[in-house]
Amino acid sequence: MCKRIRLAGNGLFTIDLCECGAVHLTIGFTTLRLAPSAYRELAYLLDQGLLKLPPGDDLTLH
Repeated sequence: MCKRIRLAGNGLFTIDLCECGAVHLTIGFTTLRLAPSAYRELAYLLDQGLLKLPPGDDLTLH
């Protein structure tokens, strides 16, 4: 098993860098193993979505 370095995390989400080079993105009980380039693309996509999200936490989906 590879050693991991915690890059970021809170109670629900963690981001670890594995010594084999993979980025482990864990959400609850689910972990995605991503190449660094795929992780960067995902981070960019999430940022773009966040910029377009209306302000407020109580959005209603229709």
